Amino acid sequence: MISNKSFPVGAPGFSTHPIDRAAHLRDDTEKLLALEEHSDARAYVVHRDSLLIKKADDTSTPLLTLNEARDHGANPGTVFLGLRNGKPLFGMGIAASAVETLMTRSDIVVNDVRSAITQGLLPAEELSAIAMAKSLVTWHQRHGFCANCGQRSVMSNGGWRRDCSNCKTQHFPRTDPVVIMLVTHRDQSGDKCLLGRQTQFLPGMWSCLAGFVEIAETIEDAVCREITEEAGVQCADVAYYKA
Repeated sequence: MISNKSFPVGAPGFSTHPIDRAAHLRDDTEKLLALEEHSDARAYVVHRDSLLIKKADDTSTPLLTLNEARDHGANPGTVFLGLRNGKPLFGMGIAASAVETLMTRSDIVVNDVRSAITQGLLPAEELSAIAMAKSLVTWHQRHGFCANCGQRSVMSNGGWRRDCSNCKTQHFPRTDPVVIMLVTHRDQSGDKCLLGRQTQFLPGMWSCLAGFVEIAETIEDAVCREITEEAGVQCADVAYYKA
């Protein structure tokens, strides 16, 4: 069960520990190559919805040196995530064939990111960077061809863009807006809230309801629609909250 110490109320993991994205470095190939060779450079290695986690004795870490990542079969193309405390962070992908080889090892675990988070296997202060690495690496893996002309595109801008040399179209990572909501109700017995639960959750763990915002839909409408779809409950009086 995840403790409040690891995930304190009012401190969302994905937004609590942002890193310096250092966007001014993304087009400076020479500096990016130098950062990759920096002794403090580390990488998150992503395979689809999973992350490579290095184990040693009773400790584990999702951070690998770039040499370790390459030795494990990570792809040579790296995504520059930014700087954390002045130290460069990267995201790297890895082929399915390399992952199959790693499955036989005891010092490396390939763990589903969502499961690792719910089990408290990943440090809360790294969740924002891990989410960034997973999203960007997965986007590159799924969008290797130009949506305009069909030709293969190439990674650019430190991994934050793909360029088509044929039609010159630039492609940027997609973002999918979502809503996360806590449904409350007050009656004679007091205040109540509606929570959800998935089968893979740890005992005693519950979650707020959530869902994607559809095209041309307001946030308020998305909240009401998703609650109805997931729980069959009609709601109103949508209010915003930020810790």
